[in-house]
Amino acid sequence: MGKFLKRNISTIFVMLGNGCNLNCRYCLQHPLVEQSLSGRVNPDVYRFLEQIVEENDEKTTLGLHFYGGEPLIYFPLMKEMIEKTKHLKRVQYSTISNGKAITQEMVDLFNEIQLHVAISWDGKNVLETRGYDVFAPGSKTRDLLLQLDHLCVSAVISTYNYPQEACDAFQDLSKDYFDIHGYPLSFNYDTIMDTGLGDKSLLDMDYDRVEREVGTMMDRYMKYRLNKGEMKFAELAFIESRFNSLYDYNRKDGKFWDRQWCCCNNGYSVLNLDLAGNLYPCHNTSHKAGSIYDPYFKYLNEVLKTDTTFARRPQCLECPAVASCKGGCKLVAPENMENGLCKLRRAIFLPILKGTLAYGREIMEAGNG
Repeated sequence: MGKFLKRNISTIFVMLGNGCNLNCRYCLQHPLVEQSLSGRVNPDVYRFLEQIVEENDEKTTLGLHFYGGEPLIYFPLMKEMIEKTKHLKRVQYSTISNGKAITQEMVDLFNEIQLHVAISWDGKNVLETRGYDVFAPGSKTRDLLLQLDHLCVSAVISTYNYPQEACDAFQDLSKDYFDIHGYPLSFNYDTIMDTGLGDKSLLDMDYDRVEREVGTMMDRYMKYRLNKGEMKFAELAFIESRFNSLYDYNRKDGKFWDRQWCCCNNGYSVLNLDLAGNLYPCHNTSHKAGSIYDPYFKYLNEVLKTDTTFARRPQCLECPAVASCKGGCKLVAPENMENGLCKLRRAIFLPILKGTLAYGREIMEAGNG
């Protein structure tokens, strides 16, 4: 039996350090990160990772997700960890980055080991939110990032980046990527979360505009599903990620969200590990829940202390967006949840729900006819 904390694990966020080369206005970590992380790898961390892979079932691929701060400024540590773990079976590497520090050496290594890279980018208003545009036309960072074989681009929906703007920006970027690789890049759309943001203007959104834009995309999506029209790839990714969550919810007779802890699984089947071997309930906080040496239930009890999902269940189960949101984020205080995250996620999801119901009625009418 191994000597370390035991658990069947799907993903480990490897917290390389919390330094960053940008100062993004909506950064989740600004109000939450208070302490620096170790800059050296505890050798026991490698033995812990080996044990996790050995104890996982044969169907589970362990995702090692390099995280920061900004992970690319810790590239020597990334290289060390890749070299020390590449012999392990059923391991997939990934990272999320702002992309500013990308080099040709990184691109070559990431492509060689099929490391998946997600780049945070907010389209035409990225200078307003992040202060730097890694995909600026003609820039070196753009050229290097578009060389990546496994590239995802992730936007934060905020007052500076509405759904249609995000989709249009992604669509234009994907054209250039497709010309190089012969397949499109992938997209992710996050909603801004107030973990204690000092700049509340980022939350001052026109929720009616959000609903209108998503509703218009949903109308195109329904026509696309009925073979009555076409749809842009970026819009399809935006709608289908939420449409599929509704499908899963209904397929399980409304019992999809019957859990009592956070839907992201942070602290449970997803571990957040720093280089010293400390474990955290989330990779965006300095609050520790234990270490790789702790008995499992001691560690789990500390994780549960910070998880507010169960306390919010009564309100969440009354919300029509629960099928997509699944309880929100445990890092967001209740008052910030309702005044920001809940309103935005409802504005995005309700048009999809209404469009789905209309789609169902049309299918039934066509069948009866």
